[in-house]
Amino acid sequence: MNSTQAKQRISELSKWLKNWNASYHSGIGDAQNLTSEQARDALKRELETLEKQYPELILPDSPTQRVGAPLSEQLPPIKHLTQKKSLPDAFSQKEVEEWIERGKKFSSELGMFFCETKIDGLNITVHYEKGKFIRALTRGDGKIGEDVSHSIRTISDVPLELPEPINIEVSGEVFIPIEKFVEINQEREKNNEDLFANPRNAAAGTVRTLDPTISAKRGLKMIFYELGQNNLQNPPKSQSELFKFFQRIGLPIAPDNLYQKCVNIKEISEFFDKIGKIRDDLKFGIDGI
Repeated sequence: MNSTQAKQRISELSKWLKNWNASYHSGIGDAQNLTSEQARDALKRELETLEKQYPELILPDSPTQRVGAPLSEQLPPIKHLTQKKSLPDAFSQKEVEEWIERGKKFSSELGMFFCETKIDGLNITVHYEKGKFIRALTRGDGKIGEDVSHSIRTISDVPLELPEPINIEVSGEVFIPIEKFVEINQEREKNNEDLFANPRNAAAGTVRTLDPTISAKRGLKMIFYELGQNNLQNPPKSQSELFKFFQRIGLPIAPDNLYQKCVNIKEISEFFDKIGKIRDDLKFGIDGI
C-alpha cells in the first residue's frame, strides 16, 4: 500500500469508526446496521497500524487520538462561559409541594415537570467550536473551572466532532460505572495502593490526573443534561427538547427509563418510587432526582 492508498484507507476507517461510535452510544450516524464489537476492534487495529506506518497522515480527530501526552504542570484555570448555579434540596414530598407552590408565584405557566436521575459523579462542561471539541472544564467555584480536556478526550462517549458546525457549551456528569469501580479498587489493593472511597471519588481523581493514559484505562463515562452559551438559531425550549437535540448531535444522555415528563406531584412521586425500586440495579450511582 502506497501513501495515497493509505491516506484514503485512513480516511475511510476514521469515518466508519466515528459513525460506529455515534450509533453505538446515541443511536445516530450512518452505521445503523452495526457490525459486532469484534469487527469494530479489528478495523480500529488496522487504523492504528496504518497510522504507525504513516504518522504524517494521522487526522487530528482520528478515533485513535483520544489519549495525549501527560501534563507537566498543574491544571490551568479557565473561566466558564456560563456561570454555574446550585440546586436546592428537597427531602420529602411535602417539600416538593412547597417548592411547586413557590414556583407558581413566579410563573403562572408552571405545571409541567421534567424528572431525571441525578448521577453521583463529577460535573464537567465541554466547549465545542464549529462542531469541534475544544476544551473541558470542572465545575470549580462556578465561575472558574480547571481545564481537564486531556482526560475528557479519552472518554469514548464524548464526540470529538459534532455533525453540525455549531458553537455550544454543554454540561453533564462524568462517572465510573460501579462494576468498573470494583475492578479498579481490586487492582489497587493488589498493588498495595490506597482504595477509592466510592465511584464519585474515583471519577474525580481520574479526571484530575495529569496522565491521560490513566483516564483511558479507568473506563470513564459521561451523560449530558445541560446547555449553556450557544449560537443555535432555534435552541431547545424545554428539557425534553434538549434531550432530543443532544441525541441528534451525538451527545449521550441518560437511558430513557431514567427520565420522564410529569404533569403533577402525583406523577413526580410515582417516578420517584419507580427509581427507588430499580436504584440498586443501576450501573452507576445516583444521589437523587
